[in-house]
Amino acid sequence: MHVINRELIRHTRILDIIGDMIRVRAADVSLGDLAVVEHTDGDVSLAQVVSLERDIVNLQVFSGSKGLSTQAGVRFLGHYLEITYSENVLGRVYGDPESPSTAVPIFPPILK
Repeated sequence: MHVINRELIRHTRILDIIGDMIRVRAADVSLGDLAVVEHTDGDVSLAQVVSLERDIVNLQVFSGSKGLSTQAGVRFLGHYLEITYSENVLGRVYGDPESPSTAVPIFPPILK
């Protein structure tokens, strides 16, 4: 059995650019997958699969599509957005970063 690293597959033709959304033809892509959009000038942007229509993949480009060419390349990473966090942030609601008490516990502490 052959295993192909999906990061090596580069799709080189963007079908449409509509606002911050792009469409490419690709196979073996899942809803929510992340992709790297490689601009023709060498810049890169992160994008996420937001819908699938057979082999047409719709992606939202996080940094916007201003200046993006249909000749740009797209590489699918094969995984969702991942985040690393500490257990200290679980169960907290975060608000205004300027506020001194930005993280307020949802549940009161359990007293023993």
